[in-house]
Amino acid sequence: MPIRSRRTEGMALLSDAAAKQERWRAQNGSYATIVSDLRRGYGDLSEHGYCKLTVTADNGYTLTASRNGPQANDKKCGNYTLNALGTKGMADGTPGTLKDCWR
Repeated sequence: MPIRSRRTEGMALLSDAAAKQERWRAQNGSYATIVSDLRRGYGDLSEHGYCKLTVTADNGYTLTASRNGPQANDKKCGNYTLNALGTKGMADGTPGTLKDCWR
């Protein structure tokens, strides 16, 4: 699978995790602070393991899909972020811009 196609997997990982965060909040009154609480079928990895999920939560949350495995070689687009407000971004210190990397 080409690197560009693998980027989509990171975006899908964040969308799925965001939906699970909202479900967790509805049932528990706050956002999940650890990935395992989201009860994803692949744990902290995307479907094919090209990205790894981390979560930071306080008043809201920020999800990060970090490049993993062969995707770590992607020099154009780095790690993706998505927060509780739906704001998409690129993690600090990683290559790429929102315009060039998020589709």
